[in-house]
Amino acid sequence: MKRMLVLSFRRERTLDTLRFSFRASSASRIVPNRASSQSTDPTGKPALPVEPPAVTPQPPAPTTASGLTWTGEIPPQKWMNFYTKVLSKFASACGLKLTLKVEATPEGGVSKQKLDETKSALRELGLNDDVSMK
Repeated sequence: MKRMLVLSFRRERTLDTLRFSFRASSASRIVPNRASSQSTDPTGKPALPVEPPAVTPQPPAPTTASGLTWTGEIPPQKWMNFYTKVLSKFASACGLKLTLKVEATPEGGVSKQKLDETKSALRELGLNDDVSMK
């Protein structure tokens, strides 16, 4: 009858030791784990102690900021998404200030009628209607 021996190897590393654990099993019996608190190299000789890597403490990340600012261009297709996903998070709290610069340069220019409609719409919203022409 042929017997088969199966070896399994497990290595555990903690901050101060390196631990090896061997398990041997055969068809007829199982040999219990044999672990040593002293680490050994593959030849069975005691290995040098493994020093843990030096850990540099980092300051904790701040959990809050005093505020935020963002500057960028938003295409017309994303104006509503910008409000929904970004501005609405701050709209209910005091301290949100939105500064807007509008540049409209359509082909053919801006007619006097469109200029008057724009000024009227700004007044209806309670905003400054001082629109400058290019």
